[in-house]
Amino acid sequence: MKKTLFITLSLVIITISFLISASTVFAYSYTTGKHWESGETFYDHSSLPSDWQSEINAAAWTWDNSASSFNFYYDSSSENDIVCEEWGQGYVPAWAPTIPDGNNHIIEARITFNTSYPYSTDRGWLTLDVQTIALHELGHWLVLDDLYGMGNMSKIMYYVYYYIEKHTLTSDDINGICYIYP
Repeated sequence: MKKTLFITLSLVIITISFLISASTVFAYSYTTGKHWESGETFYDHSSLPSDWQSEINAAAWTWDNSASSFNFYYDSSSENDIVCEEWGQGYVPAWAPTIPDGNNHIIEARITFNTSYPYSTDRGWLTLDVQTIALHELGHWLVLDDLYGMGNMSKIMYYVYYYIEKHTLTSDDINGICYIYP
């Protein structure tokens, strides 16, 4: 009887813990301490299809106009490139690693769009929106972490890409970038 009660209570506690964590809302997440020392960076998207370039510029502009001090600038000779590669659909649709120096200052970054997924710039049916993906991945360049939990679904840093577009930042996205780059 005690063993059954213990197991039942344990399952209830685990279930409640899961439900609480699944709905937890974080304003933003910044855990690495990394940042761009200068408060700006340059990016190169010249290898991308031309209709993608304006979408990526719009995503960069959205972060630039967030009230933070950080700015993105296009420069075709930048080492911080945005490219396309085919990885297969078993991998993420896009990835944005950053490389820090010994002082936790980011010195290089890259965004790779996985072309195994369907993308569009014209809001096509069941395609990933280039601007939405770029906005999210540029958030990683700014060192904002992915967010989890159902209460974070409207934020650009929510970890799951849906086949919908998000072209604006929430106040929590803005607060996160303003915290890192006041």
